[in-house]
Amino acid sequence: MAKVSPGKNASLSSSLQVEDVEEAPERAAASRGDSLRDQLLVACETGNIDLLDEFLVDADKDRVLSVRDSQTWPLLAIAASRGHERLIQRLLDFGCPVDITDDFGSTPLYRAVGFRQNACVKALLAAGADIRHVNKDGNNIIHNSAYVCNDTATIQALKAGVDPTQPNAVERISLLDMVEKQPHLALVYLDSKVKPLSNYVQYSKMLYDFTGLDYKDSAGVMDSPLEAMINKPAANFLLQHMLVKQYLQWQWRLYGRRFFIGNFVQHVSMLLLVTYIAITSMYKWLEPNGAVYEYSCCSSSADFMLDVLRAAAELLLLPLCGYAAWREVWEYRKTGNMQVRVHGPGVLPQLLRMLFRADADIHQTRASVVSVPRYLLDVWNLLDAGTLLLMVALGAMRVAAIAKQQEVLSPRAESYILAVLVMSVWVKLLALAGVFRTTGPQLRVLRRMLINVIEFSSLYLLFFVAVSVALFLVLGAATDGEGKPVDEHRSLLSSFMGTFQITLGNADYTVYELDPLATVFYFLWTIMSTLLLLSLLIAILSYDFQVGVEVAEQEWLVVFGGYLLRTQRLLGDAEVQRLKADDLQRCHEMGGFQTPVREAKTNLPAAHSSIPAKLFVIWEDTTTWPPEFREQMERSFSFDDQDFSSGSRQQHRM
Repeated sequence: MAKVSPGKNASLSSSLQVEDVEEAPERAAASRGDSLRDQLLVACETGNIDLLDEFLVDADKDRVLSVRDSQTWPLLAIAASRGHERLIQRLLDFGCPVDITDDFGSTPLYRAVGFRQNACVKALLAAGADIRHVNKDGNNIIHNSAYVCNDTATIQALKAGVDPTQPNAVERISLLDMVEKQPHLALVYLDSKVKPLSNYVQYSKMLYDFTGLDYKDSAGVMDSPLEAMINKPAANFLLQHMLVKQYLQWQWRLYGRRFFIGNFVQHVSMLLLVTYIAITSMYKWLEPNGAVYEYSCCSSSADFMLDVLRAAAELLLLPLCGYAAWREVWEYRKTGNMQVRVHGPGVLPQLLRMLFRADADIHQTRASVVSVPRYLLDVWNLLDAGTLLLMVALGAMRVAAIAKQQEVLSPRAESYILAVLVMSVWVKLLALAGVFRTTGPQLRVLRRMLINVIEFSSLYLLFFVAVSVALFLVLGAATDGEGKPVDEHRSLLSSFMGTFQITLGNADYTVYELDPLATVFYFLWTIMSTLLLLSLLIAILSYDFQVGVEVAEQEWLVVFGGYLLRTQRLLGDAEVQRLKADDLQRCHEMGGFQTPVREAKTNLPAAHSSIPAKLFVIWEDTTTWPPEFREQMERSFSFDDQDFSSGSRQQHRM
């Protein structure tokens, strides 16, 4: 063992003693600091007021206020999020600032709203909490309250003047969350954006504030509030609000009507050409040795109709088809993408991951999302694309047949393609008919009826297959009085057809008299199919029609608004905003605006800053107003409790 000299040993001992004197108090203080932090966090988590008082009696104020948990939340935010009102009051009395923030810039009030601790929300507001505070992510109180469906907090924020059209860091406005999750409160907010200015007999000069209705993020992956009203069934009733209807009519007047007329003329032209080509082609095949690739001279009027006019129709269809294909490609590019969440390892999620690229979640929830083109989510777009592909394929085969002077496809195969084309172009008229007020609701009712018929068919098919197989087993080998086999159920296919004849009431009862069990099945199926199943189907369809009549205007507005949204995407946001700005400028020059162009207050980003937020509708006929809206305008909106209760009643009536 090494030896140490006395001098060195004394020096080392002295050094150790000095270290002990200097470091021991620091370790003890750190231990007490950790203990203080842990105990304060435990007290605020559990709501132990006695434990909190024990440490606050002699504690240093700055040290207490600096305590944070692992998420950097201060003590007041922890107590508020857990709903401990007594702890909140004790911390406020101790001197804790009511708007103390964490590293995210969020206040205790923001956390209490997010956890729906409304009693704590009221306590913090009574203590002077700033309800208009915005955190570092740009979220205001309504961003939080609407997302978690906290009605009380949303109402308090609206009363305090918090702006739901203020975008956050990801360019999402809280009005969108209100439409999606609190449509009854969004209805009240829309009421506040309509004001009567003056009255004369049955006319009123009205102010409509459209700010935020069509707000979209710069990437275009989130819906606008108007799109949410159309796409969310629970929010469809908002389309009946006068503010929204005026906005839709404004869009229709600016660009929707012109675009619709162009689409209508184009489609009707294509429909007539395709139908004429299909009919004349069939007549050409019916002729002896007739071939559609032959265009003979017009020796007779029939040849002129079948050859010359058909050739002219096919030549006219070529540029029309090319123009339609260009428009479809343009629409695919203009409509952009939307995010679809992918949940779990199922077949559909795996298919979505294979077909579409992954994307970063715009809601910052770390969810697995894929970017899906909006074009593919519209069934009418898929129908248009399929129709154009069939036209291109049929045109290519016609050119090949003319070059070879022989049929490329058999007449039967080509007639099948023409039949599908004719059906497609005629069915597309339904999409155009949906824009009209008279036919739009009927189309929505028809869609609902078809869905219910498909669901009902599964129930009907269950009993139908069972009875068909049972009758096949009973009567498959049966013979009549003359020893001949029974044709109605000789095979499984014929048994299905025979059972269906029973449903229609067109079956031969004598066949089922041959066997007692067959007689029982016959009567059971007659009662079940005719009296029960078909009666149920009629009741379902009658209910659908009745509901469709009651909400006819709402159903039409869903279709009408959807068409305008598609048109807006096709034209592009920049072009649409230019049209709106020009129209508002003209109205302003006529004295229609309260504020000059480019001076109207708006919280929209720079891309939308040139659009005035307010628009006057001069001398509107009040006799066309719904009774609820007239009552609302007469009592002047003020964001009081009566307005919110009135909005809730109006939602229930709708």
